[in-house]
Amino acid sequence: GREFSVAVVDREAYPVIEIAAEGGFYDYQNKYNGLTKETCPADLSPEKTKEMQRIALEAALAIHADTYCRMDMRMTKDGKIYCLEVNSLPGMTPTSLIPQMAAAEGKSYGELCEELIEISLKKYEQTDTFDNGISYNPFSLS
Repeated sequence: GREFSVAVVDREAYPVIEIAAEGGFYDYQNKYNGLTKETCPADLSPEKTKEMQRIALEAALAIHADTYCRMDMRMTKDGKIYCLEVNSLPGMTPTSLIPQMAAAEGKSYGELCEELIEISLKKYEQTDTFDNGISYNPFSLS
């Protein structure tokens, strides 16, 4: 199958990125030795793109990752999508996957970092309510 990743930032799904390892799997060796091709936005139908973004958003909401996270998934040849993991603290170097997704939306690395800081600071100013009706302030110890 094919490997994809979708970021969710402030409850909004970013463009889908496809990760294709030139020699086998997307492992440490291929990732850090430039042996992968990352395509963003991924070459997918609009329907499959929306499906992956929906899955990523639902996963982010399920684990209450309301600042940012990245969902990694694989798609079989017949189009079935399997979630591999939700990465709650994905890499944020200028060449990491989320900055590439942001760039596909026209955001620079600096703009993305500022956006993440602003989203995080808002948490100090508000109390949130989950769908289950439980209010919380993630920075309150009581």
